[in-house]
Amino acid sequence: MTKTIFIVSYKALQPLMLRTEGIYDTSTRLAGETEVPSIITRKMIRPLRDTMRSIARTMPDGWINTCSFPTEEMCCYCIDCLIFGGTNAKAGQPKEVNGKKLRFKTRMIQLRSLVYPSDALLVSKDQKGTIESETHVGVKDGRWANIGQALYSPFQIPAGSKFIGTFMIDFDKTKVNQDNLVNTFATVFIRTRRYGGRTAQEGLVEPQILAVIDTPYECITSYDLYSVVKEKEDWSKAINDHITKLMEEVKGVKPLTPKILQETALRSSIEALTAQFRTELKQEGIEVQETKVQDAK
Repeated sequence: MTKTIFIVSYKALQPLMLRTEGIYDTSTRLAGETEVPSIITRKMIRPLRDTMRSIARTMPDGWINTCSFPTEEMCCYCIDCLIFGGTNAKAGQPKEVNGKKLRFKTRMIQLRSLVYPSDALLVSKDQKGTIESETHVGVKDGRWANIGQALYSPFQIPAGSKFIGTFMIDFDKTKVNQDNLVNTFATVFIRTRRYGGRTAQEGLVEPQILAVIDTPYECITSYDLYSVVKEKEDWSKAINDHITKLMEEVKGVKPLTPKILQETALRSSIEALTAQFRTELKQEGIEVQETKVQDAK
């Protein structure tokens, strides 16, 4: 099988807040020698999962309504877990799904994501001129904490700013219908329009798919593309020119054209993918059976 790589961009339609949340979770990355504000990979996946879940909850499969996402104990059987990964579904622990009590027959289940993003990097001619940075400190008993006890350091990116990013779907890990998964992911991506640290108040973006390619390995990321689009007005042309060169250098690279699915086709695609993923799990010895609560004790 292959890897499918989406090359995407985001345009901030209103101020976009990026922030750190820990020592290993910074909102900047080095692109060459330049420190670049970024939407880090973990922040790129969560909005996509939320979009997928909102779609799947309108469908008859009830597993997603019992899933404990975003906790550390997920169902590992809904379409969201099957595509984006799930952890710690325990064998023998019944779930009530569509009026039936179901449980995994054997072993604790963990599913790795099939979707791997690279950080979305801000592309700007003047990095310093477009970024406002401030440090927030904690408050306890009505008093400010000491300077240096920073909880997070946000960067406010102004409207009109653009980011370059990539997502890789790993088809070495699944044999489901490639068109269905690529089209479903493309539709979910285009419908996901809020990113950043304050998505409830701000963070609205315009997502765009610039190109999609099949490759034998992850031969391109946002870090490779940063210099490709850095001084260009027409990103689509710059990306396509780069892909043409890549096809000459890497055997097996070919362009794909995903479809943005409307409701009926999207639901059909999700239903087909769900059945195919579960067939794969069954082949790995992971399947569910109907049970009674006392049987699980």
